[in-house]
Order: sequence, then structure tokens, then C-alpha cells
Amino acid sequence: MNTVIALFSSCPSLKRALPMAALAAGCTALAFAYFQDRSPTLQSSEVQVVRGFITRTGDPALIAAYNAAVSDGELSRAETEGLIERAKAAPPIFLLTIPPKK
Repeated sequence: MNTVIALFSSCPSLKRALPMAALAAGCTALAFAYFQDRSPTLQSSEVQVVRGFITRTGDPALIAAYNAAVSDGELSRAETEGLIERAKAAPPIFLLTIPPKK
């Protein structure tokens, strides 16, 4: 830690550059968060397809997540991608799995 402090005290240009770099990183993070949530919404027919896919999993937590995502009346592509990834990771319904080969 003392080495870092000594480096900054011996180089005044780094003292000025550090706050500017932190400000630029903060602005970049805010812009990323803002634009990440602005994905296009699905049409009602597409929402029905997603609904069928989610309900066929039979996972109550996943169905609750779908209902929460649709609570505002629309479903974005980013929300859909997250739900589908969770559905793919959910265990199969009624234990319909292929037994391992011996």
C-alpha cells in the first residue's frame, strides 16, 4: 500500500488522471446499465410462445419469475432470454431423464 501511495505522490500527473479515469468508468457503467435494459418488447404472439415454454417446465419459481416479468404488461427480449436460460437449467418435469449407460 505504501508503494502505491509513494507512486502517486511522486507523479502528480497520476493524481490528476485518477479522478478522471474514475469518472469515465462511472459514466461508462451508468450508460451500460441504462442501455442494457432497453431491449425491444415481444409481440403478444411471441409472449404466448414463451408462456407455453415456461409453464411446460412446471417449475413454480420459474413461473413466478415469468409472472413478475410480465406484470407490467410487456416482456422484453432481455427478460425473455433470462427466463429461457433459467428454463433450460431447470430440472425436467416428472423426472423424464435418460438413465445413464452402465
